[in-house]
Amino acid sequence: MHNRRRGGAGRRVALTGSLLVSVLALGAVPATAAPVRAATGTGSGSGSGSGSGTQRVIVLLRDQHPDLSPRTNAARRDSAVAQDQAPVLSLLRNGGATHLRQLSLVNAVAATLKPSAISRIRADRQVAAVVPDLPIPRPLLHPATTAAAATAAATAGSSSGTTRVGCPKDPKHPVVEPEALSLTKTDAAQKMATGKGVKIAFMAGGIDVDNPEFIRPDGSHVITDYEDFSGEGPHDKSYGEEAFGDASALAAQGSRTYDLAEQLPDAKLPKGCTFRIRGLAPDAELMSLKVFGENSASASGFVDAIQYAVEHGADVLNQSFGGTSYPDPATDPIRLADRAAVAAGTTVVASSGDSGAATCDYF
Repeated sequence: MHNRRRGGAGRRVALTGSLLVSVLALGAVPATAAPVRAATGTGSGSGSGSGSGTQRVIVLLRDQHPDLSPRTNAARRDSAVAQDQAPVLSLLRNGGATHLRQLSLVNAVAATLKPSAISRIRADRQVAAVVPDLPIPRPLLHPATTAAAATAAATAGSSSGTTRVGCPKDPKHPVVEPEALSLTKTDAAQKMATGKGVKIAFMAGGIDVDNPEFIRPDGSHVITDYEDFSGEGPHDKSYGEEAFGDASALAAQGSRTYDLAEQLPDAKLPKGCTFRIRGLAPDAELMSLKVFGENSASASGFVDAIQYAVEHGADVLNQSFGGTSYPDPATDPIRLADRAAVAAGTTVVASSGDSGAATCDYF
C-alpha cells in the first residue's frame, strides 16, 4: 500500500448497520492515518481560498471530449484538455485568480477569484458555464441521539426491558452484522463470490487503515490506497463514522468479536450481546478517498476524487452522500463527473438519502 502510516481512528471497532453505526459514533476517535496525496493544483481543500471579496467557482469548458476515454485514450485526452484550458488559465491568472485546480475527467478548472472577473471568464467562447464551487456538508451522527436509538434497539418488548433484539442466544456464537448479509442472501452467495479481484473506491472522511477489521488473515491490507482530497490532511478533528461504516459494510473481515455492553458502556446494557462484522465483499480491494474533513467538502474536491478513482482503475465507486445543489444537470460538475466515470467503465453507486427528503439523481 502507498506510504501507509499507523493512525488512531476507530481503534475500538468499525461498525455497520443502523444500530452499529450508532455504536461507532460513540466509540470512534479522530482520524489520524496519514493520507498519501493532497488535492491537486495550488489550492487546498474546502476551507481555503475563500477570503473576503472572492468567490470559489468551477469553470466548465464547452468541449468535454466524450470520445476520449480517460482509460483508453488518457494521453490524447490529457493533451486535448490541456490545450482547451491554457487560454482559460491565462484569463484566470490575469484576473487575479488563486487556488487554481485543473480537472480532466470533467474538462474544468476550479479557482478562487473576484466576482468582477467572472463575467470576463464567461465571455470566453470555450467556456460553457461558470458555477459556484459549492460546499458539501459532511454527514453527522449525534452521539446522544444514536446512543438512545442503540439502547432502544438492543432492549425492547418486555416489561423488564431486558428482552434483547438481535442478540445471540449463546454469546459464544455471535451474530454477524450487517443485517443485509442475511436479508439479501449475501452470506450464502459468499460461498461463490467474495469480491476478489474487484477494486472499490469509497468517498467519505478519514479512516485508520490499520484497524483490525481491515487486516486480512495473511496480514495484508483491505485498504490499499488512501488519498486526501479535503485539503485538511491527516490531523483534522473529524471522527470518521461514515468512512468506517462504508468500509465495514464493504469488506470488514469479521475477525473479532464485540459486545454491545462494552461498546456502549453508558447505555448500561447487559453483557452477552455479541457480534462480528463481515462485509458484503470481504475479499475486495478498497480505495479510501477522503473528501470530508472537519469542515465541509467542496464540489471540486469531489470531482477530483472521482477522477482519481477512474484513473486508478476503480471498478466500483461508492458515493455515500446526497444532494441537489446544482439545479441544472447540464452544468452540475459532480453529475458530469459521474457520467464520465460510467462512460469509462466504472460502476457508480450514489446515495439517495443523505440529503434528507430529496433524492440524489446524478445520471
